[in-house]
Order: sequence, then C-alpha cells, then structure tokens
Amino acid sequence: MLRTAILSAILCVILTVPVCAGAKRNGDVAGCGGNNEPFLVDCTGYLSDNDAGSHGDPVQDGMIAGHPAWYGMTVVIYQADICPDGSYKLGSYIETSQILDTGYGSSTGDGIHSKIREDKASQGTIETGKSIDKWFSSLTEVKEWMRFTRGHVFIQLIDAEG
Repeated sequence: MLRTAILSAILCVILTVPVCAGAKRNGDVAGCGGNNEPFLVDCTGYLSDNDAGSHGDPVQDGMIAGHPAWYGMTVVIYQADICPDGSYKLGSYIETSQILDTGYGSSTGDGIHSKIREDKASQGTIETGKSIDKWFSSLTEVKEWMRFTRGHVFIQLIDAEG
C-alpha cells in the first residue's frame, strides 16, 4: 500500500505539466511563453439572461469566456488530475470548443468578489487569463460541470476557429 502511494507520487511529479497563471499581460495568448502547451486555469460555469456574449456572438452550449486576447481561438480542454501532494497533472481530454466571450471572472485579490468592477484598478481572473467560464443553459449543467472539473482544468489554445 505504501509502495503504491510512493509510486503514484513519483509518477505524478514526473507527469505533471508545468503550471502557469495564464495569459501574460504582454498579450502572450499561449499563456506559457508562447509554446502552446496545456496550462492550468480555474474554471467555472455560467448562465446568462442575454441572448449574446460580450462580442455579440449568440450564446450556445459550451461557449467559453476567456482572456480578451484569446477571443475567437479554439480551446482544447483537459481534466486537471490532483496529485497526492496537492499539485495538478494533465488529465484526459474533455472537449474542444471556441472562446466566443470574455468577462471579468472573480476578484484577483482586491477583496471585491463581484462581476461588476467598482474601481478601474481591479482585474478579474478571466481578464488576467487565470480562469475560463463555460456557458450552460441550465443550473443543473453548471453544477455537473463544477463537480466534474472541481474548478480546475488544463487548456491548450490554438489560433484557429473550430
């Protein structure tokens, strides 16, 4: 039993993909130095009363909100498997979608947990490339997504429509 746990921890360290915070402020759309490898982000699901996203695209199941520099890009989403030490490793393929929305996300440390910025200095996790948000047509689907992903996924950005 102990031997299995140690082997699992070693494999997790070996197979762990380098984690980065998402898009760099200089507009690096790959988020990890421009090499287009999968990187870890937080993920959420959202509902909307609007018929369109922030760029006017009609809302549709699977529509992803992401960093503004990623708008129109294809995103490949993978599970983020949790290692025994609490880190994450690249898991199984989930789906391929397109980033057709942007947004704010949650606060990045200023203490304001609101989608509406009250000051122009705060930035949200979507704006900084630290999270993505997937549109769903029902609250049940949002809850299933959050239970399935546990709030973290790896994404790989491809500069192509898909």
